Amino acid sequence: MVNILHYYTHWALSAPNPEYPMGFLLFCWVQQKIVSAIALDKACSSLLFHKWYIDDGVLAGPKQAAAHALSIIQELSPSLGLHSNNVKCELYSLCDLSLFPSDMKRSKSLHFEMLGAPIGDAIFCSKFLAQKVCGDSANY
Repeated sequence: MVNILHYYTHWALSAPNPEYPMGFLLFCWVQQKIVSAIALDKACSSLLFHKWYIDDGVLAGPKQAAAHALSIIQELSPSLGLHSNNVKCELYSLCDLSLFPSDMKRSKSLHFEMLGAPIGDAIFCSKFLAQKVCGDSANY
């Protein structure tokens, strides 16, 4: 069973300011330590997908591997000046999610949006895109 964890981290003090582009570079450089630790950990080797875009991470794979990756994130983040925000994290799965913190959003739907992109079957994706392009009044 593939489980998807959309994870969000941020600076403990403040987020990178768009007026200072180096802030994003420094953030990504610091976060790379976490990304590398997950990639090198044997317990996370069964992850099917492990990608990050600035502060948004997506982990997909068996729940044990995703839960272990989450434990790495939570263990390393404070020492790097980062902290997790479980309330902004999302779990998509059809199985038991008791390994994950209870304050994370949960969904058993096979249709959802991640990082602004529709994930699901062709009908869902078509409706999603029609609504984005045509607005709420899209007739589909």
